[in-house]
Amino acid sequence: KEDLSTIEIPLNPEFNARQNIEFYAKKYKKSISGQNIVKIQIEKTLDEIDELKKRIEEIEKLDGFIEEDSQKRLKPKEKEKSLKTIKIGNNWEIIIGRTKTENDFITTKVAKPADWWFHTRVFRGTHVLLRNFLKKQPDIKLIY
Repeated sequence: KEDLSTIEIPLNPEFNARQNIEFYAKKYKKSISGQNIVKIQIEKTLDEIDELKKRIEEIEKLDGFIEEDSQKRLKPKEKEKSLKTIKIGNNWEIIIGRTKTENDFITTKVAKPADWWFHTRVFRGTHVLLRNFLKKQPDIKLIY
C-alpha cells in the first residue's frame, strides 16, 4: 500500500473532543457536497458552451445579413462614419460600400453629381465612390 504520512489536526481548545470531531466531520461533509456541486456546475457550463458554439455557427452562416441589418438601424451620420473611406489630399476621397445597404446609402445619400461611381472587378457587389470636392476631371491614375 501507499506510504501514508502523519498529519496534525489543530483542535479548538474551547471545544471538547466530541465538538472537535463534529466540527471536522461537518467540514468534510461540506467539502464533499461542494465537490458534487462543482461537478454539476462544470457540466452545466460545458452544455452552455456547446449551445453557444452552435449559435455562433448559425450566426456565421448568416454572414452579411447581420452586418446589413445593423447598418439599417444607424442614423445617416453614423452610417457615413462606418463606411470604409480613404482620403486623397484635400480634393478627393474614396468611399467603399461592402454590403448592399452600404452600397445603397453611398449611391443615394452620399454621392453628388460631380462624384464618380465604380464597380470593382475584384470584389463582386462592391461600390466605390470617388468624391470630387473641387468638381474637376480626376487624374487617370485615380480612375484606374
